[in-house]
Amino acid sequence: SARLLHDFSVALLTLQPTRDDRILDLGAGGCWCSDLLGRLNRSSVAVDISVDMLRTGRTRPTGGAIRAVAGDMEQLPFRAGAFTKAICLSAIHHVPDIPAALHEIARVLTDDGMAFFSEPGRGHADAPVSTAAMRDFGVLEQDILVEDFARWCADAGFKDVRIKPVGVTQ
Repeated sequence: SARLLHDFSVALLTLQPTRDDRILDLGAGGCWCSDLLGRLNRSSVAVDISVDMLRTGRTRPTGGAIRAVAGDMEQLPFRAGAFTKAICLSAIHHVPDIPAALHEIARVLTDDGMAFFSEPGRGHADAPVSTAAMRDFGVLEQDILVEDFARWCADAGFKDVRIKPVGVTQ
């Protein structure tokens, strides 16, 4: 969707990934973010809890292989300091224990690593599309509140937490 592409663009402008960066694409789903990163000659690893979604993503006609790993954000299957950047677009609100996931993300980043998150925010869990996803597919939907998220990031060890509302709609 246009909103996700907007968030992806903001992530790139914020993270400014180089060819040397190792980027973790969190909650990758169909791997569209990793696909676009690959087209920009950036190296990423797509991670999602759904093997079926990753399988779908790996079939994208990208011209290059998408590296995809099934994993839970609460227990990432990577060594400490394995990545320099992380992108998580509209996915962490599906994680049952967000503070635990943030600790894991901080663990797998280098000491000077950066993470970018975009989330739908207050009211998302009660939106019709969310209630339908919970009812029909058992997907966890929850609101991400700015104050809580900033505190969880700081508690997880992120040294410089910045919150910037983008694309806010009523």
